[in-house]
Amino acid sequence: MQRVSTILAFWCAALLSACGGGGGASTTPPDVPVVTVSFPLQAAYRTRASAGYSEDFAVSGACSGTATLAAAKATALRFEEVDGFVSAQTSRVDLTDCAPANNVVTGNAHFDAKFTPIGSTLGTQEYAKFAGAPVELPVSVKVGDAGALSTLNTFTSSSKLVPTGRRTLSYGVEFDTATTAILVMTTRAFNTGDQLLSTQQARYRMDTAGALTLLSIEVQYSTTSTQRLLYTVKRAVPATTTFALNSAYRARLIAGGTENFTVSGTCSGTAALVATVPASLTFEGVAGFSVTETNTLQLTNCSPPTLVLTEVTYLDSSYSPIGAAQPGIEYARFSAAATPLPVTVKVGDTGNIVSLNTFTDATKTVLTGRRDISYVVEPDTASTALVNITSRSYNASGLPLLVQQTRYRMDAPGNLVMVSIDAQYSTTSTIRLTYTSTRPFAGSQKFPLQQAYKARWLRGTSDRFVVSGTCNGSATQSESAPVASNFEGTAVFATNQSALLNLTDCVPGTNAIEATGYYDTNAALLGVSAPGLYAKAIGVANGWPAQVQVGDAGSVVTLATFTNNTQTVASGRKVVTYVVEPEALPASNTAIVNVITRTYNVSDQLLSTEQARYRIDAEGNLKMVSVEVQNSTTNTVRLLYTLARGVFTLVPAWPS
Repeated sequence: MQRVSTILAFWCAALLSACGGGGGASTTPPDVPVVTVSFPLQAAYRTRASAGYSEDFAVSGACSGTATLAAAKATALRFEEVDGFVSAQTSRVDLTDCAPANNVVTGNAHFDAKFTPIGSTLGTQEYAKFAGAPVELPVSVKVGDAGALSTLNTFTSSSKLVPTGRRTLSYGVEFDTATTAILVMTTRAFNTGDQLLSTQQARYRMDTAGALTLLSIEVQYSTTSTQRLLYTVKRAVPATTTFALNSAYRARLIAGGTENFTVSGTCSGTAALVATVPASLTFEGVAGFSVTETNTLQLTNCSPPTLVLTEVTYLDSSYSPIGAAQPGIEYARFSAAATPLPVTVKVGDTGNIVSLNTFTDATKTVLTGRRDISYVVEPDTASTALVNITSRSYNASGLPLLVQQTRYRMDAPGNLVMVSIDAQYSTTSTIRLTYTSTRPFAGSQKFPLQQAYKARWLRGTSDRFVVSGTCNGSATQSESAPVASNFEGTAVFATNQSALLNLTDCVPGTNAIEATGYYDTNAALLGVSAPGLYAKAIGVANGWPAQVQVGDAGSVVTLATFTNNTQTVASGRKVVTYVVEPEALPASNTAIVNVITRTYNVSDQLLSTEQARYRIDAEGNLKMVSVEVQNSTTNTVRLLYTLARGVFTLVPAWPS
């Protein structure tokens, strides 16, 4: 377990880490738990392949522009004496800095009866046919699984007289978060001399609601070309203005400061990175600056649970990175002069920053590898862009060790805000870690909270949970649709509420609660009645605002509590508030609504804090995510209720 830094983390030089990232000696991964969740890959792929798809992309890397890849709904067709299906495919690419500027290619993808890929055609350029019996997609997979699927021999035409090489298809399932995984579909193309021509990796995020979201397609050419193309799926309107990247980065660097993160992926927990302001010095004969960063990690499921790391980053007079040092682990220096960040950039821009040779120490006698650092500007919203600084670390043999992507959100006025750091290991480890900034993003997206909450309330709800924390087990929670009622002499609406808790390692093992909730017409809580509890609003309940955005917070209601409805014995109060949080993974069309209930006794001592988190989208859909209860004063029990999911429905795809 090693370092994480945001200076070279901006530069992504192996600074991430609670995981290491540079040369050979500095990439020992942490101990990690075993993940056993299974995903029905075969059925999911069949669903997507038979239904067809269409995706729009921003293209960056060696060329810049846009692309559209589409596959039609599959229809029955016999191919090479095998009964199966065919899907017509089309790709269109429009580039601003490569020739040809426009290119449209059509073709077909062929599958057998179980939708295993068995062949393809690419216009008049290529004809591909299975080399032998394809390996069926596995019925189910779990994180860490990987395997070969098909080998296709390629020819110039369907006559199969002139062979051109072969293509191999494989898959891998990587850890993402507690509720999602990353599916990587890899296609490698070889010529007749068995030289590798290209490697294509399509990455998808799989979530527990049954969706498979395409994130990107990366194509790395080799042998005849070293070009790299990245197709990033458009999830928002691309920014059309220019952004002052160079000055924004300088301002951020000069200010120093602290970044706080939640850590997810293979390990879970928190991280705090503290950066000093730049200090003048000379490094390797170059006048410039140094910045010292201290990273403090607190992890719940990896070893060691607490880790404090310090790293010094060296910059030249233009604040471009030229080196880094972590005593006892690694020393990195430039192999050539660094390229300053451009003065202005726009969505789709990309470029190289610096290459660093890595050594065991400052004597530079033992070379351990290198790090290549580059940037790409990705679409975000209509008024912001994401700056993705990517660091690729290699060992002394040139094998890839780590790809680290550090993303910042940038607006036209020049504000540069940390969003996340993502590290994916390879060769020696498959660990993946994501650092998500806890800083709220004051985005412009509005969410109809009152409408969403009321719609959920009117339907009634029923949720199942997995319980963890101080105790482990399961729970169910339900609330009926509201009906007309009376509360404190006022016409209101009432719901029946029930909760059942089953624990395997705490006493009592089973606990059931029945209650009645009272609301006004807009689903604002007015009171609660349950055995041993009677609560009523103090003053007027604020309820839910019509619209909110990330960063918004407010009061919902304060309830006075009593032992029963006679209201003769006061027991304290409950204070209900809300805050709108950014998604753990950056997104412009969803947010997390955290409804916080704090319970106090008559001495005003805090007894418990409950945080119920819901995901909301712009269309007004509100879905439960989790409930966390932290007790205090009288005990320290903490329970986390995570929504239990049904069967995963994952939909892999094979881009054209």
